This record gives sequence, C-alpha cells and structure tokens, in this order.
Amino acid sequence: MKRLITTTLKSFGYRLVPRVRDPETAREIVFTYPVDAVIDVGANRGSTCIEWLKRFPTAHVYAFEPLPDYAEIIRTRTAHFGSRITVYQLAASDQRGQVQFNVHTDHPSSSSLQATTAACKTLLPFTSESSQITVCTDTLDTVLSGKLFAAAFLKLDVQGHELSVLAGARSILGFVRFIQIEINLQHLYENQPGFVEISEFLNKSGFHFVGVTEQFHLKNGRPVFLDALFERSA
Repeated sequence: MKRLITTTLKSFGYRLVPRVRDPETAREIVFTYPVDAVIDVGANRGSTCIEWLKRFPTAHVYAFEPLPDYAEIIRTRTAHFGSRITVYQLAASDQRGQVQFNVHTDHPSSSSLQATTAACKTLLPFTSESSQITVCTDTLDTVLSGKLFAAAFLKLDVQGHELSVLAGARSILGFVRFIQIEINLQHLYENQPGFVEISEFLNKSGFHFVGVTEQFHLKNGRPVFLDALFERSA
C-alpha cells in the first residue's frame, strides 16, 4: 500500500516523507515560544497573516504590502480579527521616500523594488511582463517606533530587497526572536544579496541559522529560492 501511494504521488509531482524529514517541521519551533508580535513584510494576499493570527492568538500582526489591491485584500480577509492586525500599504526599506516598484503582470506575488534579471525571466517566465507603479517606502524602525512588544517574529518575502529591509530595522531586531526570510539562490533580481551576505548580517545582529523550512526547485532539480529560519542566539 505504501509503495502504491508513493508511486501515485510521485506521478503527480509529490513525495511522501515522514514528518522528521519534512523541512517545514522546523517552522514549528517558532510556535513553541510566546510571540507577542508578528511583522509580516511582503504580506501578499494575507494568507500568512491569517496563519499568524490563528497560531499566535494573543499576538498583533503588522502587515506590510506595497501593492494597493493586495493591501485591500488583506484588510478584507482579516477584518474579522478586528484590531489585532495593522496593514501598512508601503514597501519596507532602508529609507523613507517614493520609488518605482516593478509589478509582474502575470505573477504580482514576485513583484519587487529590484529589477528582474534576464536569468529570472528565463527561469521564471511569468516574470517577463512587468509595469511600474509608484509606492511609498519607509523603515521598520520608523513605522514601528513606539510599538510595545517583547518577542517578535519577523517574516521577510521581499524579492531581493532583504538587506535594505534589515538595514532599516536595526532597532526592531533587538526585539525579534525569530526571522523567516526568503532567499534567492539564483540571480533573479539586480543587486540581490545571497545567502552568505544575509547570514553574515544576521550573525552580526545576534542571530544564527536554524534551518530551511521550504525550498523551490526547477524541474531539473536546481534550487531557485528557499525560506530560511534564523533564531536569536542565547
């Protein structure tokens, strides 16, 4: 029976693995600690926000999403959670201002402040068509100044803009317990930082790498990006 299930799943592009071998299991570490704030940068359509609101029933969620339509979708989808969530329609960065934001017409979720590379358009064809809109930027330190929380969970999904966001969050990082951050392994965006650069920045900020919670591959098996989990060092 197990062989039949395994073969059937494989034919559809899936693989059955025990929980102890499932990378996503590492994320469960986060939910064992008393987190009182979640900072979701690149909140997209709000699916992760809803997860945080459910998994951390006493925490406040601060959602950052620069795309106007998506920010409104988040507000609508999370309205029943009342005052437990605040949605900021802006792009977190290392300075306040207004910039041109690259919107991928066929896949808005991969839109970015960084321009896509030729390699990105080849590896991920849905990023080929794009337009630009003007969005506001600000630092997490500025926006969240004065907010009271003791142990935060920071999630970053910002398509190559990771170091700029972290540079604008040096004060906030002092109150963060865990960071989940999507990191590109292929050269998808201009001037994107790599795993080593991001790890070195976080190591100097008092965090250590815990593990990978998710990873995306091409059909030939080559990894494209991953979600890495970092924890504040004791």
